[in-house]
Amino acid sequence: MKNKVTTVGKTVKKYFHSAVAKENEKHILDKLQGYDMVPEIYDASNRCIEMEYLPGMTLSELIDRNENNLETVFKSLIDWIKDFNSITGNIVLEDMNLKNFIFFNNKIYGIDFENWCYGDNKENYAAVLAAVQTAYFKDEDIKKYLYEYVEKLIDTDCSEAVQKQIEKINLRRRAMKKIRNTDCVIISGGKSIRMGFPKGLLNYNGHTFIDHIIYNTAVFDRQYISANNNLYNDFNCKVINDRYMDIGPLSAVHSGLTECENEYVFFIPCDMPFITEENIFYLFDTMDTTADAVVFTAKDRTFPTVGIYRKSILPQLEKQIESGNYKMMKLLESIKTQYVQALYPHQFENINTPEDYKRIK
Repeated sequence: MKNKVTTVGKTVKKYFHSAVAKENEKHILDKLQGYDMVPEIYDASNRCIEMEYLPGMTLSELIDRNENNLETVFKSLIDWIKDFNSITGNIVLEDMNLKNFIFFNNKIYGIDFENWCYGDNKENYAAVLAAVQTAYFKDEDIKKYLYEYVEKLIDTDCSEAVQKQIEKINLRRRAMKKIRNTDCVIISGGKSIRMGFPKGLLNYNGHTFIDHIIYNTAVFDRQYISANNNLYNDFNCKVINDRYMDIGPLSAVHSGLTECENEYVFFIPCDMPFITEENIFYLFDTMDTTADAVVFTAKDRTFPTVGIYRKSILPQLEKQIESGNYKMMKLLESIKTQYVQALYPHQFENINTPEDYKRIK
């Protein structure tokens, strides 16, 4: 879900749906303050960052308009990455989108840092080259020049790393075509009897499980929380109440499919904060569009509450509820279901008990 951005005069305010995303962005902006590489921060409170407005063009816009000397512009971007790496050390930017950089006063400025991780910062160079190579301009001489410039800079062949980045970009593009027709519902209506505390509000690395899941599912235009109390009203997501009470996740699927606008709905439970967007992209890329449901399997288990459901199954779902059978697996058996083996099975750990929670703290 896109963050709300407002511009007033020379000030930009960015409101984040996920506290994780806000903290990620502020961490990088703080590190780069004073280096003339990012906007100046004026304030950062709650889920909002107030910063300097830079009236330039994104690198995507430069390509579209074919203005300026693109060779110089992208060499400047590589030099920006060189400075970034020297300042931040082992931080790898996971979303090297050309829309995330502005060209202003003949300089590059980074403006979006929600997605990053720790790793080998040489990957940042490969990500830039992959972004340039997959961008919508055809000047092969520019691409060749930039490739050679990077290899001289890092003194190594980066073709394999670039290819991996290109595959990652292409996976995202293919998946997003289907994700645009899909809403996301985070299932949080359980009673958490074994845990003794609402699982979505458990803390992991300084943030609630719900915050992590909102961050990991931010690729969806609309995110909802399925819940039956007021505990989840402060997460900038609309809360959907169950229409059938005390029948388990089947009710959350029913309510989500009823309330959501899109043809498809992606469901994920609130006790799985580790499932990343790469697994989600893989699910949508693998998706059979004729299926009624597409769910993950991992570690020899099926996860019926982590998957995509089509609105057209509502009559079948209501018929099952009226019959008194509330098992999710029964629903999957009665409709056309596609089972997809997860890329990273370890991300599918349920946190159901205090003992489970202690293992991850």
